[in-house]
Amino acid sequence: IMQSGYKMNNVITELLFLASMRSDNIQLRTLDNKRILIEVVKRLRYQIRETKAEIHMPEVWPKAVGYAPWIEEVWLNYMSNGLKYGAKEGRHPFLQLGAEAEGNGFVRFWVSDKGPGISELDQKRLFKPHTRVTSKKIRGEGLGLSIVWRIVKKCGGEVGVESEEGVGSCFWFTLPEQE
Repeated sequence: IMQSGYKMNNVITELLFLASMRSDNIQLRTLDNKRILIEVVKRLRYQIRETKAEIHMPEVWPKAVGYAPWIEEVWLNYMSNGLKYGAKEGRHPFLQLGAEAEGNGFVRFWVSDKGPGISELDQKRLFKPHTRVTSKKIRGEGLGLSIVWRIVKKCGGEVGVESEEGVGSCFWFTLPEQE
């Protein structure tokens, strides 16, 4: 009953979030990724503790613009997925977060893990709604990455993944660099 309730709550939350994204009245502002990630870690604290995850991130972030409440959801989705899928059998998740200016007016942010990796075929399907490429034993409805795609697109950026089976995955998104 608890698991079903949790699952239903996640679906409702994701659908409400999708509905709220229809607003065109957002203002892109300089992001404080350090503060955003403090909030994300607070929201994931039980999952981090349960998985005994190790998370590394820089102290200083390149300046980019976006809509902070939505970018928090992007980080939350990427990190939550890293905690669920980013560990090889018998190991704890190890997440490396980072960012760098690309030199083309955009900043690339990422979350990399040392999990089992994702096949090339599955990588092409990841950001489509209701797509799950892993075990059904892990909770989720396959909406998270499609929400990430919509958020980042509305903020003027792109999303993607680089992964090698047996090595790990790196999920990334770009946002416009602060001028």
